[in-house]
Amino acid sequence: MPMYQEGEISVDLMRYRSDAPNGIMDALFIRMFLWAKEEGCTSFNMGMAPLANVGTAFTSFWSERFAAVIFNNVRYMYSFSGLRAFKEKYKPEWRGKYLAYRKNRSLSVTMFLVTRLIGKSKKDSV
Repeated sequence: MPMYQEGEISVDLMRYRSDAPNGIMDALFIRMFLWAKEEGCTSFNMGMAPLANVGTAFTSFWSERFAAVIFNNVRYMYSFSGLRAFKEKYKPEWRGKYLAYRKNRSLSVTMFLVTRLIGKSKKDSV
């Protein structure tokens, strides 16, 4: 997926299937890295790892700490920590991104909705 930065390319959403061969995503990434290099790209954006750093500061609000609990423990809808671990092996340069939410809506509800959005499988969207 082309980016709006000169020399940068990215991937879109990655999906998981239990019947996929082991290591298939690694093979695809390595092939994409090689192809991008041949095309003159100098950087590869691996996308985000949602909630990866939320609630880790000593000064974090209780709602941020709750979001951290989601990141570290919820795997039935979407494995946030699994995605982070997968990408971490490529030694990415992580950059902070922020989620804004309405004051009158709780962070936990917002996180639930975000989790449902990015964790949808093909059968969920039919």
